[in-house]
Amino acid sequence: MKSRYLIAACTVLLAAVGITIAQPETRTRPVAPPDLVPVDRPAPAPTAVGPTLPFPNPPVVNAPAAPTTSAAKEVKPEDLTIDQLLDAVEKFESQKAELEKKQRAFVKVLHLKAALQKQRIDSLPGSQPVAPPYAVSEPPPSSIPTSNSPLDPFSIPAKPQR
Repeated sequence: MKSRYLIAACTVLLAAVGITIAQPETRTRPVAPPDLVPVDRPAPAPTAVGPTLPFPNPPVVNAPAAPTTSAAKEVKPEDLTIDQLLDAVEKFESQKAELEKKQRAFVKVLHLKAALQKQRIDSLPGSQPVAPPYAVSEPPPSSIPTSNSPLDPFSIPAKPQR
């Protein structure tokens, strides 16, 4: 009878330890507000009285700013006046123009860098430009359909002569 109690107690103890180990660690380090933590703190002078710490300056952790959500900034167009809507449309158009200007600048630089890279590759010894065997604007000769081709599903077979 005692062995059953002992087995039951050990089982409960093992289950409690297993559950405790399986729990994720929820401890967090306390963070001081950013205005209370000096950023440029001079290193303390070593003293002969006490032991010196391996890290004289603890790392400074700046607290993140309050998260801003776009939902808080966005306003429904139905709630705006006509003047506010016109101002918003003008603002969007100016932003669009700025983005298009940036895009053109990026594409221009991209073309310039690609041309420089092509020129550099072409200047390597043994590299000669390879011309395609046919004109680029024309399809390759093997893909030109013929009217009597047996594989052409749209061709009309010729009538046999009698």
